[in-house]
Amino acid sequence: MPVEDADIARTCPGTFVFRVKKEGAVYVTMPFLVLVLSILYETLSFKPAQRRMLDLYMALLLVSMSPTSSHMVMLLFSVLQYFPSAVALAHIARCAFSPLIKTRVRQLRKLQFVYNGQGLRLDGNVKRAKVIVRFLPPEPGMKRKLHRPFTCLLGFCGTDGSLLQPVVPLRGECWDDMEPVLETLLRDSVAARLQAGMSLEEAIPVFISTDSYSKHRLLLKKLVCKVVDHFRVQTVASTPRGPVSAVKILGPEENPAYDLVTIAGEPFHDVINYRKCVSPQCNDSVDGILDHTDLLMRLNAEELPFSAAREAQQADVPELGPAGKTLLQIGVQRTVADFKAALLADHDGASDLRVFLSSAGVRRARAVWMEVFKAQPPRPVIARLARRAQASLHRSCAYFNYPDQAAFLAETRCMQKWYQAGRKLTRRRRGLLRVRAGAAEHVRGRQCIWNAKLKNHYRLLRKDLRLEGLWAWRRCALALHRAHLNVQSGTLPVERFWSFLGSIFPPQQRALKECTFELLADLAFMRYTWTHYNRPAQAAWTRRDPLLAHRFTEFGSLMKAASIGESTGLEAEIAAACKTS
Repeated sequence: MPVEDADIARTCPGTFVFRVKKEGAVYVTMPFLVLVLSILYETLSFKPAQRRMLDLYMALLLVSMSPTSSHMVMLLFSVLQYFPSAVALAHIARCAFSPLIKTRVRQLRKLQFVYNGQGLRLDGNVKRAKVIVRFLPPEPGMKRKLHRPFTCLLGFCGTDGSLLQPVVPLRGECWDDMEPVLETLLRDSVAARLQAGMSLEEAIPVFISTDSYSKHRLLLKKLVCKVVDHFRVQTVASTPRGPVSAVKILGPEENPAYDLVTIAGEPFHDVINYRKCVSPQCNDSVDGILDHTDLLMRLNAEELPFSAAREAQQADVPELGPAGKTLLQIGVQRTVADFKAALLADHDGASDLRVFLSSAGVRRARAVWMEVFKAQPPRPVIARLARRAQASLHRSCAYFNYPDQAAFLAETRCMQKWYQAGRKLTRRRRGLLRVRAGAAEHVRGRQCIWNAKLKNHYRLLRKDLRLEGLWAWRRCALALHRAHLNVQSGTLPVERFWSFLGSIFPPQQRALKECTFELLADLAFMRYTWTHYNRPAQAAWTRRDPLLAHRFTEFGSLMKAASIGESTGLEAEIAAACKTS
């Protein structure tokens, strides 16, 4: 006699049934579903989740082993052969968890818009989108075809770098595909902020940062004006408080919202492109990358204090003796160990060099720099020398923003002239050490880092449109500093999320249905957001492991509910979804 659903319900009350295609009926209990959700939240993949659950069940069987219970243990071991497959777990997760997760994502998304909607950072990723598959209808007599419709994931971060909503797969990273997603996000953000009691001017994003400033600057402005079209309707009266005589509708570019939002560029992508132009065989490759990073990242720094700039202008130009000049040359050309040994060998010259590097007018000592190096060094070179010589760098040479665009352009010219001639004499040995023991740690590499690619890179960096985008971001960064908010460079938080996404999605995931990817993307959004906001409040014993802290919190709520014989809201929502599926 076949076993019916009613027989299972009588034997195991509170059981839920899921009918999986090609798998049959799968009967599960509420503790099993909670365990699946907990493990899936950590693994974000169904095969690792299946293996993790089997490990738990087999561990329980080993604990239960005894001579008197061997028959029951062997019976339970035979039951493990009918454990749900990864396909069945995916079906169960979509049916049981999708409504629950969607509800929480909508609530979290709305809160994020209210709290972090002042700024919008958008960026695309072309690596993970190709795992999403779509099955095309089969032709007569043929198997169904596998199609990968998406080539890009679009991510959005807010003012403090947290994720605003789950990532969205797109056909391509072009404006026609991005516009509907951006329009929906902007409308939802403005609506959520208006509902929270903000005015229309406060509800509009203050800045939108993109790494394609030249392509998106005008399109993003028009999109914001299209979303916030309330400003286009204005009343006409003879006096400011007089009766309205007419209603005027402004054109799209006359919309006041056009000037309320700032479209900004992104500095760090210039560093990424710079790295592609540099050969690791060059002696100055590491220093060049660090100095170029300092050049661009200073656009995120605080404004230079007026008193520090005045001290630098009024200070006397320092002089440096022959011994100090020799040490200065060693500090630039040789290794750190050689420089420290030279400092210890010449105390008078070292003292003279420290006084020179600590002076407020060290950058104006053009005669000394030109005599020794025939070029004026950029700021990070002086800071590196002062750090290695254990000198106190004056605050006018510290890590502060540029006073104006002319100072930024002057720094780029310093970088170019400094690295056009090779500075370091050796580089660290790279790759596999196929050498005898005791071989030199440093070898002679290419003398000059400068090439045609770097020359073209700096030519593009000084273009008017590139400077316009970078300077727009500088205004946003200074405004964030004045508001006492943490400043994160442009779209760099989205790049950080792509790194997080690549670390949590297992590399063996090659084919995911759209609905399954949407579920996993929602879980990744919740996990990333929880980690972002709860990292400072984690207990010390978790050792900065957000997953451990989160699971401990959820386990505590489940234990508390079980101790008083009640179900948590999580269990109630899962049960409701299972009954309707």
